[in-house]
Amino acid sequence: MDLEDNAMGLTHEQTDKILQFQDLTGIEDMSICRDVLQRHQWDLEVAIQEQLNIREGRPSVFATEARAPPVVHDHIAQQVFTDEAPEGPGGVRGLFHYVVNLVVSVCYSTITSVLNLLLSFVRNDDRRLVTDPLGDVMGFINNYTSRFNPHPVFYQGTYAQALNDAKNELRFLIVYLHSESASETQNFCRVEREVTARLRAAQDEAYAESLAADQEKERRRAADRAARELREHEDLQRRQQEERHKLDLVAARQAMAARLAPEPAVGNGTVVLLIRLPGGERLTRRFTLTHTTQDLYDFVFSHPQSPEEFEITTNFPKRVLARGANSLMDVGLKDRDVLFVNDINA
Repeated sequence: MDLEDNAMGLTHEQTDKILQFQDLTGIEDMSICRDVLQRHQWDLEVAIQEQLNIREGRPSVFATEARAPPVVHDHIAQQVFTDEAPEGPGGVRGLFHYVVNLVVSVCYSTITSVLNLLLSFVRNDDRRLVTDPLGDVMGFINNYTSRFNPHPVFYQGTYAQALNDAKNELRFLIVYLHSESASETQNFCRVEREVTARLRAAQDEAYAESLAADQEKERRRAADRAARELREHEDLQRRQQEERHKLDLVAARQAMAARLAPEPAVGNGTVVLLIRLPGGERLTRRFTLTHTTQDLYDFVFSHPQSPEEFEITTNFPKRVLARGANSLMDVGLKDRDVLFVNDINA
């Protein structure tokens, strides 16, 4: 290749670009590759994009008007390439130079063809013209996946599509060049696969930790929700029980009031008692001295404002009147005595 480079007047960098251009486009003729790159000022990306657009039947996005290729001055090789046709020989000296150049050109072309033919036998070059870019990409991805999985996600489309998407979305485009004949290909793919596997394992571990944390939060929320529902259910049962108890108490008071004997008329053997409830209400009732303390308790209980459980005490001296069969005379009550009702549960 060094002989060809010197003969074509190319630098090492230009030769590398020609080889890359050949690999990506499948064009075998180095002269054609050189001319295309020269037309694009040796811009490899622009030249490749134009070739892909031509093969896909799309207009070039880099040249919007037809124009002649510019003159390229290669100062290193001290040669000038132009698209102008060479002038014919002028005089004997011009004819001599013309013949010499013609002989050199024929010899150069012959030697180049022979070298390319020999290199084609020595080098296992599997490069070919791309007729189905998308099919080749999918075939490469499937083959790579079967051998080096897991791996980064490849773009499932042509190079032109990837380039256009990257430009439209303002994203970086990473191009991976794979060659089976390269000595480091297998090692690179294995290392890349190991790195990808470690990265995926780390991502899976982070996902598992996040999932476990979310599940723990959900478990706590479920436990809190169950405890709250249990408290609400217990509160509802308690309120319902209290409501039933109040209704039962009202019914019991009404039944007690219905069983009370009528208030006796004024006369001998009767006393009027003044009864004060815990809430400040005052009751006045006439009893006979033969009424029992149980009759007194029943009368107080039948009042809606009386406590559910209570005791009755005298004013002075203070003493508790026990519920029972003792008559009011037996416990020493007199007319106009004041009695106090005390709530036992207060």
